[in-house]
Amino acid sequence: DDFEEYKEWYYALTSASVGLKHKKSMAADVAAAAAAEEKARLAAEKKAAEEAEEAAEQMRLEDEIAEMALRTRMRAEEEARAAEKARLQAEEEARVAEAARLQAEEDARWKAEEDAIARVRVAAAEETARRKAEEDASRARAEEEARLREEEEAREMEEAEEARRLADEAAAAKKSAEAEE
Repeated sequence: DDFEEYKEWYYALTSASVGLKHKKSMAADVAAAAAAEEKARLAAEKKAAEEAEEAAEQMRLEDEIAEMALRTRMRAEEEARAAEKARLQAEEEARVAEAARLQAEEDARWKAEEDAIARVRVAAAEETARRKAEEDASRARAEEEARLREEEEAREMEEAEEARRLADEAAAAKKSAEAEE
């Protein structure tokens, strides 16, 4: 009986020991699992924090890139506006220069026409003056010829008068001489 009791007691003790070992093993497993879970949680948190930091850095970089792109676009737009303004200014200056050139050509044409008209007027005035001078000279010659003719006619009349007087005197002298005879 003692042996049976001892066997039961030994079995119970062994079972208890095995159960305790099993419980310890399970507790160790649970603790290990909890530790592993905690480690995994910490690793996951660390990874999540790193990923969040990387995402924040990525967002910051993307924001910087977007801001740089915006600044570049705004600068390009400003340069395009300045180029367009310069182009419009150049076109306006070209229009003004063309208008000035056309005005200068028009002025030169008018001046040339006025000069031509003035030359025609001067030539006409010179021609008129030449004709008047010729007419005056011709009239003066005609007047001089008429005066000379009148003087010649007057001299001829005086000579004829003198010849008649002399003839009359000669006739009277002859008559007187004949009368005296």
